[in-house]
Order: sequence, then C-alpha cells, then structure tokens
Amino acid sequence: MLAGMLAEASDWRQTTFPNIPLEQCQGPVRAAYAYGMPSLKYLDELPILCARLDEPGVAQRCLLQYDEVDENLHHPISCSLLGRSAESLRIHGEAIAPDGSGLSDRLYAEVGRNFVFM
Repeated sequence: MLAGMLAEASDWRQTTFPNIPLEQCQGPVRAAYAYGMPSLKYLDELPILCARLDEPGVAQRCLLQYDEVDENLHHPISCSLLGRSAESLRIHGEAIAPDGSGLSDRLYAEVGRNFVFM
C-alpha cells in the first residue's frame, strides 16, 4: 500500500495540484513511506510471513529466511512449519508452487491455528 502511494506521488506533476508547490504534495507521501516501511517490516519476516504462503513467491522466501538462520534462533511457530525435524510441515511448504498454488489442507490448517492464537 505504501509503495503504491509513493509510486503515485512520484507520477504527480505540477499540474496535478496547480496551486500547491509539487514538493509540498510529494513530501508528506515520501515521509509516510520512509517512516512507515520500517514499522511494517515484521509483516515480511518469519513467522508472520507464513500467513501469506498462498501468495506468489512467499513459500520460497519463507524457506530461504528459515534456512539463513540457525534453527535454535527461530520462533517455535517457524520451526513447526519450516523446520527440518520429522514433525515439521516443511515438506508441505516445499511443495507450494512459485505462484502460491499447492498449499496443502494440513499446512493451511496449521498456519491458521498458529496465527489465530498468536
């Protein structure tokens, strides 16, 4: 959402708001983006990112993020969904296609159960 606002504001020309200097129109949008994006970063990191496993590329990003950090440092939800133990549902995450299709019913139910009570 913020990125879309920034892109739209970048397309504005002086004729968009003829009675206001362009910098005064674009400046607040750029500030909202600059301050807002860091506060939303957690939505794009494990374990919260797992709530979007059915979106294109998210399953692969989740697996990559998980593998980049030692397993002992992950949240228990991340471990149950993406860990390398026999009890985890990693195999279900690996089966998700790049376009987000193929989310198994079991993984869908587990993600829902974890995030409802988180």
